[in-house]
Amino acid sequence: MIQRIQTFRAMFAVLILVVGTSCGARLFAQDAVTKELLRLEDVWGKAEAAKDGATVGRLLSEDFVITLPDGTMPDKAKYIELINTSQTEYISAGDTDRKVRVYGSAAVVTGLWTETVRTERGNTTSRYRWTALWIKQADARWLCVAGQSALSPS
Repeated sequence: MIQRIQTFRAMFAVLILVVGTSCGARLFAQDAVTKELLRLEDVWGKAEAAKDGATVGRLLSEDFVITLPDGTMPDKAKYIELINTSQTEYISAGDTDRKVRVYGSAAVVTGLWTETVRTERGNTTSRYRWTALWIKQADARWLCVAGQSALSPS
């Protein structure tokens, strides 16, 4: 009886070790994906504020589409054109409240973009809630395939 209990305890300890190692590896991999996607979102935000559509374009799939706060849905080419020709003069811009949810080779990233821009009437601050859908490609790159942005009341 004592032998069985000791054998059971040993097998249970090995099981806990295997499950713990597996979960730890999965969490580490997910943490690496989260860091990479947040880095890509940082690149996107800085490039958009700098009116650098080419850099943003490298983050987007060929069939990318986005729904903007005014309800328009530009494709990748039109979105890049909008960035490049923007008359917006940013004083400051950046993301907060970002969250990443990973589902295998897909991920949903959400956040709050806050911008202060110079207008004819003075500086104006606006906030936009956004969502981006990222898909891991066969070459291991993450590309954004869809996005949405809506004016946030706070």
